[in-house]
Amino acid sequence: MTPGELYVYYKLRPEDGPTARAAFEAARGSAHIRLMQRVDEGQLLTWMEIYTASDTAFEPVIARAMQAFAQGGRHVERFAPLS
Repeated sequence: MTPGELYVYYKLRPEDGPTARAAFEAARGSAHIRLMQRVDEGQLLTWMEIYTASDTAFEPVIARAMQAFAQGGRHVERFAPLS
């Protein structure tokens, strides 16, 4: 796996927010994965998970926990530092 950071974003229904947040927190455990929410929202919320290189192994675990909430799937992008 290439080093770098992983960014995962997806949309979810506002009414699923509290339950989805609890599922994320349980799956994350003690890992240092950041969860952010888009500021300018429409009808759906947009959440982004940000993984450091050392925490990318947790992504499949969190993906399973969040699959019931993600509307239209999860979008995964990997970024590495410029050399």
